[in-house]
Amino acid sequence: MDGEGRQLGTRTIANTPEGWAEALAWARGKQQQHRRWGIETGGSLGKGFAQFLLAQGEAAVRKVSPQRTAQYRRRGRTQDKTDQADALAIARLLLAEGAHLLSDHRDNLLVDRCTGRLLRPARFSGSQRTRVPGSAHGWSKRPAQPPFDTTISRDEARHVYNTLGTELDRSARYEERARRYALGALDLQPDQRVLQIGVGTGGEHLALARALESGGRSVGLDLSRTMLELTRRTSDTPLCEGDVVALPFAARSFDRLFCAYVLDLLPATDLPRALAEFARVLRPDGRVALVSLTEGTTTVSRLFVAAWKLRFRWNARSLGGCRPLQLLPLLDNTELAVVQREVIVQRGFPSEVVVATPSRAAAGMGSPPRAQY
Repeated sequence: MDGEGRQLGTRTIANTPEGWAEALAWARGKQQQHRRWGIETGGSLGKGFAQFLLAQGEAAVRKVSPQRTAQYRRRGRTQDKTDQADALAIARLLLAEGAHLLSDHRDNLLVDRCTGRLLRPARFSGSQRTRVPGSAHGWSKRPAQPPFDTTISRDEARHVYNTLGTELDRSARYEERARRYALGALDLQPDQRVLQIGVGTGGEHLALARALESGGRSVGLDLSRTMLELTRRTSDTPLCEGDVVALPFAARSFDRLFCAYVLDLLPATDLPRALAEFARVLRPDGRVALVSLTEGTTTVSRLFVAAWKLRFRWNARSLGGCRPLQLLPLLDNTELAVVQREVIVQRGFPSEVVVATPSRAAAGMGSPPRAQY
């Protein structure tokens, strides 16, 4: 329905991720400025559809009890108990009472645990609320800033990874293939100097040191002292505690740079600074391999990322501050030119691997090849 109560159409969908995507595309095609969604808890869609909508950025999703649906169905022209009659009843309810955003509810079962009544304004503390025409109470929550442009602070990140220690190795079940691919894409030579940003527990750093043999040198940098100490146990190489946006190295110091799952925990404002630092410390014929959690490319990986985003909204610290990035657009207007890109999905976890060189070295190489696993 539109804001005046005129019916714009109905659609029946399958209770699958594909069906949810079909419903969202259909609703967006109606080009209504402010969409509000109501989902009956006793219906066949429920929590999964609601979480999907919230993850896709829909601004208002409300749980509706079967009793409230029946109440508004009785106000319509028909009292038949059909899916279409129930959907129209819920639409009338939303027009009369409005809807509220539930994505910040502190529970993974946010739809099952949220009540169908109107939430008090105090539940929206810390966020902007803007006037929305066509609703009785007139207010709908709007995030004060893009939810994924900011993340946890440097101090919080340092504390998280200092506390995590060797537990970080559990992420290998999702990240190992992408890390291995990126290391191979560096095309290491025995006499090179290699910088690793974010050494983790030292596994990749040991592999780098062994690949360089005695003629080259690997250097590691990390924000977490615990990670540096763990790496020191396996690699007798230079290690330093530092910040990715202010690398303590001279220009053109390294032939290769390896950075896996670090950019995705930086605030959006710091990403250009970090990439500029990477370009600065690379030699003209150098190469950088970047790895990050990214957007899904398959049904399973899209659902994985949707769930990740929901948890990030709820508690970014529980995910180490990491959220999905799209690396390729980030390298536009930098001094790095992409020569290779892959998206690798392992157990539903999508990782983007981008290989780049200083712009002058990459001139004339054409568009980067793309593939996904």
